[in-house]
Amino acid sequence: MRFLLFFIQSWWWLLVFVTATETSSNPSLKFPEPLTEENFKSTISENLHIVEFFSPYCPHCKSLAPIWEATYFDFYEESQKLNISFHQVNCIESGDLCEQEKIMFYPNIRLYGPDGYIKDYPGGSVHAKEDLINFARQEALDADNLDLTKLRSKSKFATDADLLKLLSEPQTEPYLVSFWPSTDFEDVDSSYSFKDCEKCSQFQRIWKLVSNKADSEGITTIHFNCANNTKNSKNDLICRELSYDSLTNERSSREDRYPRVALILPHFKSGSFVKFPYGKLQSDSYSIMDFAVRTLHNSKVPEIDRFEIQNFVEQPMKDILSPDIEDDKMILVFNYDPKTVVPEDTEFLEQLIEPLTYLPNVYLYKCPSDLMALSHNFYKKLYEKFNVDPAVEFSENRFIASSITQLPTFYLFKKSTFTPIIFPGFSTTETRDIKTILDWLTINSMPLVNELTPRSYRPLIGFEPEIYDKAVIQVINRSSNKFEKGSRKLVEGLRDAAHSYEVVRDEIVYDSLQLARDDKNKAVDKLKSKNVPSRRVVEAMRKEIDHIYDHKALFLYLDINSDPFFLDDLGLNANRRDYKTGDILIFDKKNGFYYEKDAKGEYLTLKTLPRTLAAINFPQRYPELQIERVRVVTPFAVLYNLADTFREATGLYYLLVPVMLFTLYKLPKVIQYHKLKKRYAAKRDTHGILGAKLSKETKLID
Repeated sequence: MRFLLFFIQSWWWLLVFVTATETSSNPSLKFPEPLTEENFKSTISENLHIVEFFSPYCPHCKSLAPIWEATYFDFYEESQKLNISFHQVNCIESGDLCEQEKIMFYPNIRLYGPDGYIKDYPGGSVHAKEDLINFARQEALDADNLDLTKLRSKSKFATDADLLKLLSEPQTEPYLVSFWPSTDFEDVDSSYSFKDCEKCSQFQRIWKLVSNKADSEGITTIHFNCANNTKNSKNDLICRELSYDSLTNERSSREDRYPRVALILPHFKSGSFVKFPYGKLQSDSYSIMDFAVRTLHNSKVPEIDRFEIQNFVEQPMKDILSPDIEDDKMILVFNYDPKTVVPEDTEFLEQLIEPLTYLPNVYLYKCPSDLMALSHNFYKKLYEKFNVDPAVEFSENRFIASSITQLPTFYLFKKSTFTPIIFPGFSTTETRDIKTILDWLTINSMPLVNELTPRSYRPLIGFEPEIYDKAVIQVINRSSNKFEKGSRKLVEGLRDAAHSYEVVRDEIVYDSLQLARDDKNKAVDKLKSKNVPSRRVVEAMRKEIDHIYDHKALFLYLDINSDPFFLDDLGLNANRRDYKTGDILIFDKKNGFYYEKDAKGEYLTLKTLPRTLAAINFPQRYPELQIERVRVVTPFAVLYNLADTFREATGLYYLLVPVMLFTLYKLPKVIQYHKLKKRYAAKRDTHGILGAKLSKETKLID
């Protein structure tokens, strides 16, 4: 047995060696020796480095070893261009170094730069070659990882008296404040040993960068210790009042112990303290600065005119595959009539400042211009530019039905998006209802197209499932410049298809609305003809007709090169299809099906996508169309398919379901009964101290 195990291990390591040798385009390239205490600091003093701290006795480290080696060779040439490299540290041979770096488990993968430790490899991420390479690429291009050794922090240390003054008096300038679980952390540029705070050292580096970025935006940064350094200090009291209890001496748990950030807005008598809404996972300089700059902007509610809005919407995106801040920007406009607006209307806008921090890329403005006319122009352009075949005729009544509101109200505009998004406010009560406005804004805050990745899958698929019950997934390939150019055209085509679906959906929603109105009028006429009491007639006339807001769709694109088996992992490849660039799926998030063909049985294209999606979402509109659906592959897929067969073949399905439920309910009791019976029978079949079994003759005599 030992010989067999030795034989398998020998062949395994030989295979790893051959694979590593073949994957390397440079035959003279050798896998580097682990770093030691002698050369660790000199190695990381330039560029970026991904370091694996390992133990040769760790099973997980042994599993990672061939992957790490293959990653090194495959990524070597690209790593030289990106100035990032892979290294290892053997914590058995270099125990002092690992203790110095506070390595608590193996394998521990970290990113280092010239000024030391930067961050950990993302927790929960898979240690596959593709994941390691993608992590290296992202970090090499992240501005937060630049060499900060020569950069000096501009954050000012604040005492308890300083912070109390900032919180109690209206300020003339904005302050961005960081709160730390420490007693005497005063100099951000100096090394500091934080207690029970794994993220503090990493955030110290980020805060140095934030302080310089904030300074260029006219925002003063300060840092504050939440733990008392003397008996008379009020630091912990202040932090507890701000609900930062975990940063004080009386901490609640180690998990909550990471620095917090908040913004103090100028010229506010109350409500000036706004907390950074995201946790430690999004505490990077980009997210913090976006929070600070947007919140400061939204607190001012600057004015914008209709021509600026028109230019914003019609201006093409710089790169749909890699949108920048301006491309992702969304403009929320408070539209009002200067003749009729009252102070309560504008004062209400202050209540939106903090909630808007939770919605990325939303900028608040106000505008007295006629935005209904501008939305009408966009609506016409939607029908002119993105119509389907056969074309849907433009209708003024449809626009009126989709844009019923009254001033003051809200409009939401996105770059290169022509579908009007108008808040359906029918009274000032609704226009000042913060929950109603935020619900409307959240539902419509999703960009028209989004990238689908393993990290974005859950937030996207879980986004408003009752409204966005379908997800369109288009396959692209960004493995080279040539493929990326073609993929960019495909995603732009996907955006056009999203507009086209809105044209079809708009027609169906309006026709459904008209049908409901006709049914209501018929019901009222019927009551009148029967001479029923006028009260019943009035009740029928007052009956509200619900507008259809659901059956929207998410339009997503997936780079198949970055994760070739991602669709398989999601269960969206039951037919073992070899997905290629341009392939399209429609995923029914609610019911666990997906569609890959149109009504003619042909694979989906951008041209057939809008009508096919409409037929799936509104089957009553297209009763003659039969579109094949495929069950998402899950452990229970066989049972689901069996149930589908019964339902489609016979009415016995509706009898089968309660029978199955009753069986599942009774099954544990039946099993328990038989276990007890068997145990009782076993006891009856024994006698005496030793419990010897009775013979057949003894049983007969008995």
